[in-house]
Amino acid sequence: MDDLIVSAAFKSGSIIKTGAGELFLNGNTANNALNLTVNGGTVILNQPATTGAIGGLVIGDGVGTDIVRLGGNNQVSDSNLVTVESSGTFDLNGFSDTIGGLVVAGGQLTTGAGTLKLSGSVTSDASAAGGGIAGNLDLGGIQRIFAISDGPSASDLDVAATLSNGTFRKVSAGTLRFTSAAINTYAGGTLADEGVLALARTTADASVPGNLTIGTSSGVAAVVRLDAAEQISAAPGALVTLNSTGTLDLNGFNETILDLNVNGGQLTTGAGVLTITGTVTNGFGLQTLGGNIGLGGATRTFNVINGAAGDDLIINGSIQNGGVTKTGIGQLVFAGALVLNKSVADGAIAGSLVITGGTVRLTAGD
Repeated sequence: MDDLIVSAAFKSGSIIKTGAGELFLNGNTANNALNLTVNGGTVILNQPATTGAIGGLVIGDGVGTDIVRLGGNNQVSDSNLVTVESSGTFDLNGFSDTIGGLVVAGGQLTTGAGTLKLSGSVTSDASAAGGGIAGNLDLGGIQRIFAISDGPSASDLDVAATLSNGTFRKVSAGTLRFTSAAINTYAGGTLADEGVLALARTTADASVPGNLTIGTSSGVAAVVRLDAAEQISAAPGALVTLNSTGTLDLNGFNETILDLNVNGGQLTTGAGVLTITGTVTNGFGLQTLGGNIGLGGATRTFNVINGAAGDDLIINGSIQNGGVTKTGIGQLVFAGALVLNKSVADGAIAGSLVITGGTVRLTAGD
C-alpha cells in the first residue's frame, strides 16, 4: 500500500525522503532535473519510460533500510549518477534502465531479469560490510572502469551480475570479487590494473570470458586470485598477459588457459596447477615463472625472445604432463622439476624437449 502518491511535475530542485512509509512517483511529465535522496522507507519510480522520474539519485544514509524500486523502464536520467550507501538498495525489479555512473558505498544493486546499462564508471567506496551488484550489467559497448577503494571488508564489492557488452577494467587498491553462477559475456577483455580481482564463479570459465591482462609496467600491485577452480576462458584466441606489477595467484586451485605472455609479474599456484594449452611467450628483459605448470598431455611451444639479460625466461616451478618445443633465439632456463610425459597420444615427441632455436639450460640439479 502506498502512503503517498505524487503525480505532479518537479521542474528542478531536490527531494529528501525520510520516514518508513512508501512514496510512489508517477505522472506524465519528465522530472530529469529533480535530485532525489532517500533516507528512509521505499520510493517507487513509475513514470512513462519516455519521461523519466528523476535525475540524480542517492539511496541511503547508513541507517535503517532505504529502498528505491522501479515500477517501469527508464526511470533515472541516462547521464546522472546513482549512489547506493550502506543502508540502501537499488532494485530494478525486473525492469531496465541506463544511468550515468554508479557509486556503491556498501549498498546493494539488484536488477532481477532487467538490465542496468552504464554510461559511466562504477566506484566502490570503502565500507565496513562491502557492497554488491546482482542481476545484469551492460557496460555500454566501451571500456568501463571499476574503481574499488580498499576497506575493512574481505571483499569491497561482490559482483554476482552477468557483465556484458564492453571491456572490464579494475583499478584502485580494493578487492572486487566475481561471485554466483552468472557468466560474464563481455568481449573486450579484462584489465586488472590495480588491487585484487578475486574469481569465485561456480560456473566454469564464467569470470573471465576472453583476454586477461594483469598489472601494468609500474605502480600499484595487481593480483588476480582464484577463489574457485577454472575461472578463466581457454577458448581460441584467449591470452593471459602478466605485466611487471601483476600476480596470478591460483590460491591452491587448478586453472586452464590457452596462451600466456610473460612481461614480468609473478605466478603462484600453491597446490594448484596452471595448465597451458597454447603457447608461452616472454617480453624483453629477464622474466621468471614459479608454481606448478601443466602442459595438458601435449607438446607446448615456449617462444623465448632475446632480451638484454643472459637468461630471458626462467621457469622456477615444475613443468609436467607433456612436452616442450623451444623456439625463438632467447635463453630458456628450467630451474625446477621438468617432468615430461612420454605416454601421451602423439608419442615420444609429446614427451620430449625439442629445441628449434636459442638456448635451453637445465639447472634443477645444479
